[in-house]
Amino acid sequence: SLFNWYVAKPPQFVGLNNYLDIFLRDGRFWAAVWHTVYLTGLCIPVELVLGTAIALLFNQRLPGNSLLRLLFVLPMVATPVAIALIWTIILTPSGGVLNSLLEQAGLPTFLWATHPDTVIPSLALVDIWQWTPMVTLIVLAALESLPDEPFEAALIDGASVVQVFFRITLPFLAPALAVAAMFRTMDTLKTFDVIYVITQG
Repeated sequence: SLFNWYVAKPPQFVGLNNYLDIFLRDGRFWAAVWHTVYLTGLCIPVELVLGTAIALLFNQRLPGNSLLRLLFVLPMVATPVAIALIWTIILTPSGGVLNSLLEQAGLPTFLWATHPDTVIPSLALVDIWQWTPMVTLIVLAALESLPDEPFEAALIDGASVVQVFFRITLPFLAPALAVAAMFRTMDTLKTFDVIYVITQG
């Protein structure tokens, strides 16, 4: 990193000049950092809340739960480029699926991934759709490993469902949520393929 490298020439030592270029002279670097932090800040809280809510639903032993779980994790295992192409069709401003639905409902349409004001929220929507299942699986595994005794004692003492969730379930889930947040933060900070295919850079 302390050299300038060219294909046909030997490396040339430049000291800290590369770092000075990035941090002091190249405004694109700080714009990229801000966009990345903004995207991460939009995605992670929503994914944690949605993932936890869906995990609580899947933990209820409802009929067809196994099939629903299988269908729910499909976005997570699909190829990123295929996902990006599908969402490009959905987010297309003229004739796209999302704007067509908004028009039928009598609501205003948006430029989605083609306008600077809406592109990052649009990309966050794609990321949330794709990676909420991962958070759900982590939280669901934690839910299924919880002991029954604290919940039975709380119900005997007359605790409401909301009290049980905030006083017992959520503290038990805190380590799993921290792991999910860490994994998703690392992944979101280095995401590239879906964004590049949808926005063309």
